[in-house]
Amino acid sequence: MAIPEVAAPKPQWEAASTTFKNRANALKRLAKLRAKGFTGYRIERDKGRYEVEREFSTMKRAAAEVRRLARAGFRAKVEESTEPT
Repeated sequence: MAIPEVAAPKPQWEAASTTFKNRANALKRLAKLRAKGFTGYRIERDKGRYEVEREFSTMKRAAAEVRRLARAGFRAKVEESTEPT
């Protein structure tokens, strides 16, 4: 009997905004993003801090979003994530 191969999780790319010490500040950032027309963002707990992020299927799309965020006055970076969505 053959053992089925399990594919490694496909990397996901994220446009991640600044991290915050508390959830209240992350919620404020989320509201500001929405007010400027950015949608699809969520809050993730990462290493004891809160991060506002949005996932993308490619690094190119995540990088384009980071540039849009920068033009709107937000600091952000591209991150690779292998966590399932």
